[in-house]
Parts: sequence; structure tokens; C-alpha cells
Amino acid sequence: MLLTQDEALRPTAFTAGLLHDVGRMAMAQADPIKYSRIVQMARSGIDPFETEELGFGKSHAAYGVEAAEVWALPEEVITVIGNHHEGRATDLSRAVWNARRIAAALGIGDGVVAARLPDDGEVTSANLPPDDRALLKRMGGGEAVIKQIDWYSGAISGATRAA
Repeated sequence: MLLTQDEALRPTAFTAGLLHDVGRMAMAQADPIKYSRIVQMARSGIDPFETEELGFGKSHAAYGVEAAEVWALPEEVITVIGNHHEGRATDLSRAVWNARRIAAALGIGDGVVAARLPDDGEVTSANLPPDDRALLKRMGGGEAVIKQIDWYSGAISGATRAA
């Protein structure tokens, strides 16, 4: 289901996908009240990058890179964290950028700003640009993606309850 053709990159791509927004978590940990205000401003329509820069002096991508460097994460993952909104730096950055676009097209938000669904509320491959349709097809279609997300959510909930 990953958006990289290179089998050798898949574990790193999965890790990078999980950690791409680590800057948001680090900001929230550093100052929960300030980050809560940033999220509220973003949800009111102000650009999320702008709100983060107002509150922390940098975007969550830049903040995440700094945290990832302190944690000595692999350079490939650090590059994705810093570039996941542009997707131009590497194949892994592009894979995470594409995954974010597909998630938004399926109505899955990023936790700060809700994804915008088509006016009719229906997400079908017909609503998507041709490149996104091809990516979604490679992933098994929208229903397969939602099923996979539901599985992960259940696994995480189960692990949390067991702990």
C-alpha cells in the first residue's frame, strides 16, 4: 500500500510517514497552551504555517527537523520531515507528499485542519486528478486505504488498552 515502488525504501517510507508531522507533536509538548492557540487559529482559517511561525518562530516542518536531528534519526527521515509539504527533495519526500494528498482527497485531515471534501461529500476516484487516481489504484482503492487506516487505529487502541 505504500507509495514507493522501491521495496528497499518501504520500511523507511513507513517510518517517515509516521514521523513527518513530529514537529507538531514537539511543539505541543514544548508549550501545549501556545500550540492549542495555534491549532485554533489554523482551524479558523489562518494558514497553519503562518500560525506556527507566529507562535514558535518556525513551521512544524523546521521544528521537526531540529527535533529529529537531536534524536539522531536517519538523514532520509529528517529530509522527509522537513520537506513533506513540498515533496521535491527525495523519492521518500514525494511518497509522503503523495500520501498526504491522497489522505486529504479521502477526507482524512491532518489533525490540525480538516480535509476538504467535494461539495457533494462523496470521494470517488472520479473526483481526483489523474495522477492521484493512479496512486489510489496502486494502493488498492479508497476503501482499501480506509480499511488499512481502521486496522491501524484498532491496533493502536488495542496496544494502548493493553499497556
